[in-house]
Amino acid sequence: MELRTLRYFVAVVETGSVSAAAERVHVTQPVVSRQLQALERRLGVRLFDRDGGRLRLSAAGRELLPRAREVLLGADAVEQAARRLATGHLERVAISAPSTTVIDVLAPFVATLGPDDPLPSLV
Repeated sequence: MELRTLRYFVAVVETGSVSAAAERVHVTQPVVSRQLQALERRLGVRLFDRDGGRLRLSAAGRELLPRAREVLLGADAVEQAARRLATGHLERVAISAPSTTVIDVLAPFVATLGPDDPLPSLV
C-alpha cells in the first residue's frame, strides 16, 4: 500500500468528489479513480458506496478513514524530522552538568535558541 493512495482516499473524502480530489493532489481524475479501485481490491472492502455517480463513504470507509489519516500524519512527521536532522537540528539533547554550569553556560545558550529550535527541557 502506498502513502499516495491513502492521500487520494483522504482527498476524495475531504473534497467530496474524485475530480476535486484529483485537482487537489495534482493528478488526473482517472488516476485517482484507478488508485481508489486498487486500494479497495487490496483491502478487500468497499470504501465508498457509489450511487448514480456520487460517492458516499461506506461503513468500512468510515472505519478506515481515521486510520488512514493517522498513517499520513505519521509519515509527514517522519519527513519533517528527517528534514530537521538533515539540516543539523537535533530533537533532543541530554546534558548532565553541575548547577553552576547550568546557570553560567547553559542558560545563556538556551537564550540564543530560535523559534525553529526544539524547546529545552531540563531534568
